[in-house]
Amino acid sequence: MATSGRKLRSFTSVAALAYCILGMRGIRVGHDISVIAGNNTPGLLSIPLPHLATFDIHARKIGALAVRQLGMQIAEHNRLRNGASEVQPISCRVVVKPTFIPGESVCELNHSVTSNGRLRK
Repeated sequence: MATSGRKLRSFTSVAALAYCILGMRGIRVGHDISVIAGNNTPGLLSIPLPHLATFDIHARKIGALAVRQLGMQIAEHNRLRNGASEVQPISCRVVVKPTFIPGESVCELNHSVTSNGRLRK
C-alpha cells in the first residue's frame, strides 16, 4: 500500500525530529523524558535510538473483527429480504486490549505517586 509507506516515513520523521529537538535542548530520551509511540508500526521501533516503546493496538485484529461483524449484518439483511419474519438484532461489544511493547525510550521512575497523582520524593 502506498499510503502505509508515507505513514511510516511520517511517524519516523516525527520521532526523529522529536529526538533531535530534545537532544539539542540537552534532554535525553529514556533518561530525562519518556517517549512512547502508538500502533507498533513495523520498522518504527528500530530506527530512532534509543529504540521507541510503543503500544500495539492490534489493528489487523480489529479490522478482521469489523469485517466479520459486517458480514453477519449483511447475512441478516439478506435473510430478511428473503422473507424471514423475525428480525434478529445483531450487536456485540468487541474489546481488543492493546499490548505494551517495551523500548529504551522510557525512563525508570524513581519516585512514587501519591493518591492524588503527585510525585512523592
